[in-house]
Amino acid sequence: MERAVKTLKSYDTSEYAQQMVWSDTHKRVTKSDLQPMVQYLSSEKMSDAALRSWISTGTDGLTLQNNGHKFLIFPNYQLTAKPVNIHLTTNHKDINIGLNGKKLLTTDSDGYATTLKHQIPGEYNFTATGSINGGSVKTSNTNFIGGSQEKNVDLSITFISFTIESNLEGGDVYVGNNKIGMIENGKANVNHVAVSKGANVYVQKQVGSDTLRTKSTPLTDVNDDDYLTLDAEGLLTQTDADSLISDMSSLMNSYASNESDPSDADTVFTGGVQNKGYQDFKKMIQHNLHDSKRNADSISFSDTSVQKS
Repeated sequence: MERAVKTLKSYDTSEYAQQMVWSDTHKRVTKSDLQPMVQYLSSEKMSDAALRSWISTGTDGLTLQNNGHKFLIFPNYQLTAKPVNIHLTTNHKDINIGLNGKKLLTTDSDGYATTLKHQIPGEYNFTATGSINGGSVKTSNTNFIGGSQEKNVDLSITFISFTIESNLEGGDVYVGNNKIGMIENGKANVNHVAVSKGANVYVQKQVGSDTLRTKSTPLTDVNDDDYLTLDAEGLLTQTDADSLISDMSSLMNSYASNESDPSDADTVFTGGVQNKGYQDFKKMIQHNLHDSKRNADSISFSDTSVQKS
């Protein structure tokens, strides 16, 4: 298992190809087949424990199996991939279909359908570009595909309008990998945008080195003129933030007055008095009251109003 985890964390198609076989033929998976799996795992950056669980459950189509013996004695454990057939459909002629950054095909009918057989579990980013009624269209559909023998991908292009409400102010609205709007004053109006029904809509914002992202909603669940709520989890409202800062000030004022740990510290600090932030405040108070060159007679914390950036 540890060797398998090390291989998967290399994010290298050559390393994968040396250790992986197909579940149906037991033949080695070639480097050219492996890019979707490398792309998925390199973006997910799973921990060692998460990778062990992912392989052990096998629900996404990759397991560690004993395929015979080495030197007639030792078990031959190999990463084993379950192939999936991907059934593509779209509803317009002369649309260019791309897969993971490369052109795959051009549709030759309005009811086009084809099957990509024997594909590796992984991340598949399909794009559909072309011209409809004189206007340029571009849609995308990115999903993990694996774990089942058959998978339908609907790249049918439709035009849709809807409104998104979100707490991620200034966040960009995406359908698949295409940015289609921005959250301003808590909402974004999306008007007559070309989308593929198999894609997902979500809101994303870069804050420093962190990326905040809401949950995704499949467009199969969205009708014309719908209202969607896409909130990022764990964000405080301005009122909640003001209240939290006020409670923290009161708590630290209590400690500064009697130098005794308050019993309700866990209402403000995760872990209560053991929280590192609380401990840092406590050390600062102790230093200024007793250990500085000019000790303070008293210390108080005033309320601070939280402002939107």
